[in-house]
Amino acid sequence: MKKLVISGSSEEENVGDTFAERAEWYYQKRPQLLALLKDLYNGYITLLDRCRNHKKHHFRNGSSETIITASSSADAESDAESTISYQQQQITTTTATMAAAAASANIDDLVAELVAKNVESEILVNQVNEMDHVCNESRRKIELLKSLMELLESERMILVNENVKLGYQVSAVMEENKGLASEAMFMRRKASELAKCVLRMREDYRVCILSQKIEDLQEQIYGLEKRNKEYYQMLVNREQQVKEYENSWSNSNSTSSSSSYVKEKSAQVTLESCFQSFEKIKLKKKKGSSNWWERVKKADFFNCGLPSCS
Repeated sequence: MKKLVISGSSEEENVGDTFAERAEWYYQKRPQLLALLKDLYNGYITLLDRCRNHKKHHFRNGSSETIITASSSADAESDAESTISYQQQQITTTTATMAAAAASANIDDLVAELVAKNVESEILVNQVNEMDHVCNESRRKIELLKSLMELLESERMILVNENVKLGYQVSAVMEENKGLASEAMFMRRKASELAKCVLRMREDYRVCILSQKIEDLQEQIYGLEKRNKEYYQMLVNREQQVKEYENSWSNSNSTSSSSSYVKEKSAQVTLESCFQSFEKIKLKKKKGSSNWWERVKKADFFNCGLPSCS
């Protein structure tokens, strides 16, 4: 019992100072204390019953022995007083020894039971302490697990938020990719349209060059025809002059030579003037074509006939 009291006092010292901790500790120790009180109460009741039974048994043994001695003395009044006294002494000694043996046996049994109860109570106290230690460790583990669960839950929420953000970013990137794809398709269409425009411009340029060449050739043909006409006219005139010269040959040699010389000079002048006029026409055409191409290069009003070029 002293050990139980000491262990209880030490545990009370280890309990916290707050009212809630003390109330929780008493609430946890309540069934153990009630069990110990019940055990002690039952032990005391058994001890009282045994003491009462021992007293009753001792009283019954004494009364039966007195009755036997009275009957023996009444029946054997004729015996000698020495034998009666001897028998009475022997009976008293035997009863005293039996009572002492019974009392000592009962006391030994009670002491053994008390020792067993104390041992059992100490064992129970140790078990209770071990259970308390295990409960405290389990509580600590539970608290640690709760804290870990809270941390994991917070991390999970953070990861969920990050996943949501990444989902939004992915959707935004997908939309941007769609926009870029549409822009790329638009640029490809524009590039194809521009390529068509360039091809058409090249074709137009080639057409312009060919038209210029055709015009030049036409002018050359016209000039050649004109020159042929002039040559033909010159030949006709020369034949006429030759005829006239032959007709007037009889007049004088000096006059004929001077006239032929004048005619040849006039023919040479006409040929030179023809060549000069033809070269002037070509230069004028070249200047006109170059001015036209410069205007085409600088033209902002040139359209390909497509909506993209407008």
